[in-house]
Amino acid sequence: MKSPEQFPTFSVIVCTLNRADALAECLATIVKSAGTLPSGAVELVVVDNGSTDHTRAVVQEIAASAPIDVRLHRENRKGLSHARNTGMSAARGKCLVFTDDDCRLSQNYFDDLLRYCKDGKMDAIRGGKVVLGDLEDAAITIRTETISKLYEKTLAPGGFIQGCNMVIPCEMAKKIGAFDTRLGAGSPLHAAEDTDYIVRAHLLGIPVEYVPEMTVTHLHGRRKREAVLAITQNYQIGNGALYMKYLFKAPWLLKHFLWSVRN
Repeated sequence: MKSPEQFPTFSVIVCTLNRADALAECLATIVKSAGTLPSGAVELVVVDNGSTDHTRAVVQEIAASAPIDVRLHRENRKGLSHARNTGMSAARGKCLVFTDDDCRLSQNYFDDLLRYCKDGKMDAIRGGKVVLGDLEDAAITIRTETISKLYEKTLAPGGFIQGCNMVIPCEMAKKIGAFDTRLGAGSPLHAAEDTDYIVRAHLLGIPVEYVPEMTVTHLHGRRKREAVLAITQNYQIGNGALYMKYLFKAPWLLKHFLWSVRN
């Protein structure tokens, strides 16, 4: 049995905005999954991006009873990228684990994650499987492939790994830098902040890998055609901005841009 010092420490970052009830369920699954590791191996950082509901009370209640460290931070600048950057700054672990407030971590999430840690370290950015939490929801914003895959130029970066299930070693995050606040939910460009991070990592020679473990369940609640079209449009706007950003730095992305336009 490893001692606590031999385990990597994971900082789970959850950004939220007016989803207190969903957040409560999300945090409960994180606490439960963290229970498979020694004390101190997991911390939970919640970033409130300007909620007006009972989000604070939910986090305080979880923090009072959870066997892991739970901290709440407020980020009043609107946008997921601003919130994620605040979470990164507040994190104290060796690895950053990003998930969303409408997601649920599997009970074995951290056990699965540890398979990719050698000598207390991870050697790549990784994202795991994202499955539907309600089969009546549209089959979007998920990834269910059963084979591991490293990112390469021939692959479209959008959705290669999902921002709601993304693990970044802190040493790599320092090299890549903060999320681009011009991108992401709540920004004028709506999306693609996680895709941008993948591209930046790849340009720095940092491996990015999809793995079929580390499962997260996504309860996005989009069922009607209008809701699906709206989020698809947002993704296309974000991806279009992303491709323009890298027009000269990564011209190989132009091929994926043309495919997006065709779609």
